[in-house]
Amino acid sequence: KERVDIGVISMDALFSPIRRVAYEVENMRVGDRTDFNRLRMTIETDGSVSPHDALEKSIRIMIDQLKAIVGFKEEEEVEEVAPVSETREDKVSKEQIDDIMKTRIESFEMSQRTINALIGANIRTLGGLARKKEKDLGEIDGIGTKGIHEIKAVLKEYDIELK
Repeated sequence: KERVDIGVISMDALFSPIRRVAYEVENMRVGDRTDFNRLRMTIETDGSVSPHDALEKSIRIMIDQLKAIVGFKEEEEVEEVAPVSETREDKVSKEQIDDIMKTRIESFEMSQRTINALIGANIRTLGGLARKKEKDLGEIDGIGTKGIHEIKAVLKEYDIELK
């Protein structure tokens, strides 16, 4: 209740979901080369946004700001019309398939129990999941028939089947 100058707005709340961010740059060796760096980031949030989403949004903002400074203009993508006889595999490029296979399993709509069981079994990407057999998935603690059905549904969205 102290008096402040005219034009000053006092605020008593913190509106950022980010509580703390820390980073550390370490020297790293890859093979015989020692001129690489490793970036370790620690992001603490209030739970309303995940650290991954916060990092992703900050990177997008940074890229947009740098584009404005440099005057960078993106090339417009020209969509080609494919013949009707072309199959889905022909339309999907190898890079798109690689990107799909590298997608982390947390980003798919599965129950948290199934995701935790897969992570516990060291299966972290869709590609790692696609390399498994249905029998192998059934042996993982925490994954039953319902979990296998969830996994098959996610894989079916991308026309991928278990081995």
